[in-house]
Amino acid sequence: MSEKPDDNLYISLGKVILQRRKDLGLSQEQLAKRANVDRAFLSAVERGKRQPSFGTVSKVASGLDIRYSQLIKLCESALEMMSNAASQPSITQSSLN
Repeated sequence: MSEKPDDNLYISLGKVILQRRKDLGLSQEQLAKRANVDRAFLSAVERGKRQPSFGTVSKVASGLDIRYSQLIKLCESALEMMSNAASQPSITQSSLN
């Protein structure tokens, strides 16, 4: 399956949510309860497999004790890092010889 351009946006959102949740010492179940979202849906969001609405992202941000704008800013930073990493040439054994 090929990635669509927007896929990286949702992957970066998921990574940011996952990292923040772990930083707070929360389980998926705990965050889902705090954010009033389904745990399975939250899991899919963290894996970049679901595309949450603005409202859901706002609820998750609240559950993570950060403002929506902060969550989006972290997501943009993660997306930029992903883009930079993708543009870097990979090091292979043959390129080291």
